[in-house]
Amino acid sequence: MTAGYATRATLLTFHGPPRSSGQGADPQPGMLIPLLALVIPAALLGFLGGYRGWLPFWVSSVGTGEPHAVVPGALTAVLSFVLLVAGVALVYFVWVAHPQRDPLRMVGPLRTPFARGFFADALYDLVIVRGVAAAGRGTLRVDTDGIDATVVDSGRLARWLGALVRRTQTGNMQWYVTCVVVGAVALAVGAVVLT
Repeated sequence: MTAGYATRATLLTFHGPPRSSGQGADPQPGMLIPLLALVIPAALLGFLGGYRGWLPFWVSSVGTGEPHAVVPGALTAVLSFVLLVAGVALVYFVWVAHPQRDPLRMVGPLRTPFARGFFADALYDLVIVRGVAAAGRGTLRVDTDGIDATVVDSGRLARWLGALVRRTQTGNMQWYVTCVVVGAVALAVGAVVLT
């Protein structure tokens, strides 16, 4: 499948008549710089493949098992190669027979699943994108209706209590002395009654 897609992309990109009248343009710096930031290290790090000691060094703390080579069996290797050649050959020969047509249009009822990537994007959208969006909406609701509401309501309570206490702060010294005397008498009476 991947071989067929890659062959189709190569044929549509580099062979046959142009499918649009537009002229290609160089990428803008916003696209070129991240691309180079990925391509250059990938190309240079590819040379590490020849040095066999780097992978065990980096993954030595991951597991305790002994490293062993993953060697595909002959059947796996032959079957993979045959499927690769079949995918490339199928797309190529369909292209040679009808170069003006997109090979994807020639697969009949399988065109829609092939064109839509076997609906993997729709599944990702349904499960991952919408799931993450729903979780985000839930988090926003908890933040707005829970956390923010608690903070706002505690601020309102503090303002209300401040307004209540402010009414007692008139600047009248006689009122203050009266409150202190009444409070002291109330404490004394309470101490006598409760003991």
